[in-house]
Formats: sequence, structure tokens, C-alpha cells
Amino acid sequence: TVQIWDLRHGHLTHVFQTNVQNRAGGVSCIVWRGGGHNNSSKQTQAQFAVGTDSGNILHFDLADTTNKGQPVCVLGGHVGAVTAMLWNPTPTPTSWFFSVGRDRVICTWKEVHTPVTLSKKK
Repeated sequence: TVQIWDLRHGHLTHVFQTNVQNRAGGVSCIVWRGGGHNNSSKQTQAQFAVGTDSGNILHFDLADTTNKGQPVCVLGGHVGAVTAMLWNPTPTPTSWFFSVGRDRVICTWKEVHTPVTLSKKK
């Protein structure tokens, strides 16, 4: 489970589940989209990814009210734990997402159509 807190007001704002599709996995890393860059839109700053010990990557969107704490996208490209992730911080027509795992594999994901629908590039 990942919890998002409002530190200014001291209360819990969101709870996201990390055990999806009957695949339990502890959280191994988290990355926010935009990473605080000034060139990020408010929409992308509300998105984050969670890497798990089981090798899954879960994409969440704070603005999405339809999934009720569930990920909007699940990526499965690693055999072992996901150890690091990065969204391409430069806004371009084609955006990229990168992940690295304990399995020594670097996955490159190309965004298609929407900010949270990703396809793996081999």
C-alpha cells in the first residue's frame, strides 16, 4: 500500500493498492512524473509509478477517480525487483519511461495515446 499525505494539513489524502492481479509485491521504489520540473503540467505532476519486489510497475494518477486506488496501468517487464525508474523529463512528441531491475534489465517504455498507456520497446 502507498499512502499520500498532505503535510501542510496533516491528513491522509489517497491510498493506493500495490497488490494487484493477485501479485503481491512490496514497494521497492517510487517516482513522480515531472519530478518537480517547471516544464511539467499539473496533470503529469499528479502521476507516479511504483516499482515492486515482484517485478511489476504500477502507474497511478491522483486525478483519476474511476480506479478507486487501483493502478491505471500495470507493466510487467522484470523478473526481479524494480530498482529504479525515470520518466523522460523533456516534453517531446514521444515520451519515454525507463525502468531498471535487479535482474540487470533496462526496460524502455514508449508512451502511446495517453500519459498512462505504455508499450515496451525491445
